[in-house]
Amino acid sequence: MTNPTFYYVDAPVGSGKSHALEQYLETTQNPTTIGTQTNALSVQYEADLNEHWLSAKAIFRPDTENEDAEIESSSKRYKEGCAAKFPILIVNQEVAANCKDHTESRDLFSDEITSVYERVQIDGLPIFQKMVAEFLEPIDDGDSEFVRLRGTKKVMDAAEDGWQDKMLRGADESIKRVFARLSDPDFAVLVNRKDLQNFKWELRGWLALHVITMPTRFAHYRSVTFMGANFKDSLLFLLLRDIVDFVPHPEIVANYHDIRSKADLVSIYAFHEKDHSSTLLAGAGRQTYFDACSDAAAPLIAGQASIFCMNNEKRGERHRWSIPNAVRLSPDPRGVNAFKDTNVAVHMAALNEHPDTYGFLERKFGIRPEQVKTATTWERIYQFVGRTSIRSKHSKDPILIFVSDLGSALFLQEKIGCAPPTVLNIGLEIIDSAPKKRGPKAAVLSIDERREKERLRKAKQRQNKRDTQINASF
Repeated sequence: MTNPTFYYVDAPVGSGKSHALEQYLETTQNPTTIGTQTNALSVQYEADLNEHWLSAKAIFRPDTENEDAEIESSSKRYKEGCAAKFPILIVNQEVAANCKDHTESRDLFSDEITSVYERVQIDGLPIFQKMVAEFLEPIDDGDSEFVRLRGTKKVMDAAEDGWQDKMLRGADESIKRVFARLSDPDFAVLVNRKDLQNFKWELRGWLALHVITMPTRFAHYRSVTFMGANFKDSLLFLLLRDIVDFVPHPEIVANYHDIRSKADLVSIYAFHEKDHSSTLLAGAGRQTYFDACSDAAAPLIAGQASIFCMNNEKRGERHRWSIPNAVRLSPDPRGVNAFKDTNVAVHMAALNEHPDTYGFLERKFGIRPEQVKTATTWERIYQFVGRTSIRSKHSKDPILIFVSDLGSALFLQEKIGCAPPTVLNIGLEIIDSAPKKRGPKAAVLSIDERREKERLRKAKQRQNKRDTQINASF
């Protein structure tokens, strides 16, 4: 079977990929779809293309405070636009991938690289585990470490209406997501074979599943092009390179600006040498950590306008950032151009993947841990700092970049070509929590003992749930 051919446009942040696409669209008569990751970018595309007398329409669900307002879905409006062969439609990337009606004559351009990997964890199933386990059927009985799960009719029926007939009503959203992915041939769901068996035997109460997006999710378009910086470092390329022929787009070239020309203007600072992670944040205390970063960065920023990011608050939290004249952005602000006059970026979000993601991608696909780190962490930080004036060809202002750890700082230095980073050493040895007290090493249990231990744990969970329901009734 012949591999499909997908195009890509690879250039640094600020190189003018969107502008190059707009210039190309002035030369083609083919109906086109532009897939974006934000509504703001869709609106910007619509305005820019209409200004050049191109017929373009952005389709997205508008924000509204009126919950009763009837709003036609983006998917329905996009499908109608495709049927009418509307020249240029701009939609969310998910909407573009999901719609397979009347797309065979359209060219698809994804602005920013689409995510093709997802880790889903099923856990906390004292009641549903045995029932859910019966749905998870491997495609073979071999001895490979990881196995793909089968999308059976039973799974498809459950994904379609299992929640309505009370069979799995009340099940966790993660279960619904797994069933939806299993019932869609555009996704491959894989699992560690031994972990699956232990889950079925109820020797463990949780299970990690790894979802890979297949090329068929995009191949129904006349042509497919992905546009994004450092394309060959992305998981999209690394995961699909053996089943897709990726070639540079023959006509779209983004060469407006190379951020390496700004190297002499850039200073990079790392708050600490230790690798940043969610565990580190939790150990230090999030607000304590952010306060330490603020104290270290404030004298250097000296009141300049800045952008910053941190992880989303957990329930009941409200993080403070004491540096004035600062705007908080998402850690993934792809396509945002509103801050290209800002010269300071502070990135403090922990973006590390779950440890078993690294093991799965290395042992199943041969993707080394440092490649996973680059694709899932460092590239996202690179995109964040790329929102600043580093993307502006004409700005000559000094640029300050603050990141959490030295590894991230060294990655940015390599991409920008600037001087080595400075480590601020915010004193993690002081703000880090004391090491956890560890008891005696757990005894090695037999299979029967593990099964009994898990049975007792679930029985206790069920009893606690019944007690809660009884108390609620009173």
